[in-house]
Amino acid sequence: MKKTIFSISALFVFVLLGCSATKNSTLVKNDTLGSSDTLLQTTKDKLTNDCKAGDKVSCKKLGDYFYDQAKYGDAANVYDYTCAKFWYIPACLRLAYMFKNGTGVEKNESIARDIYKRACYNGDKNSCDLAKNLKP
Repeated sequence: MKKTIFSISALFVFVLLGCSATKNSTLVKNDTLGSSDTLLQTTKDKLTNDCKAGDKVSCKKLGDYFYDQAKYGDAANVYDYTCAKFWYIPACLRLAYMFKNGTGVEKNESIARDIYKRACYNGDKNSCDLAKNLKP
């Protein structure tokens, strides 16, 4: 027991001495990281370029970027483009959700139902149930 206490005490002293011996802070300053706005803009630019190059996943992520920024109209446009051009089901489902709830677009359950039905016909089983639950 005494050996354990001595070992812990010695370790504690060693750690304290090591910390106090560091003269300059090694913390990264905020200005070296760049602003979060710059990082978001870079992300948006990369997703935009990849989407224009035909990457459907990047297109959907670009829509998600706009959605997360509460730019719902832009998100709906990107989801619509991705859904129509690539028939990428995740983008179609987000667009249907937006129409179902009126998020950034005029609420229209008929359009949402149509999108869910198309996703269902393309193999997304969950969309079949979602389409059935909406009014024609």
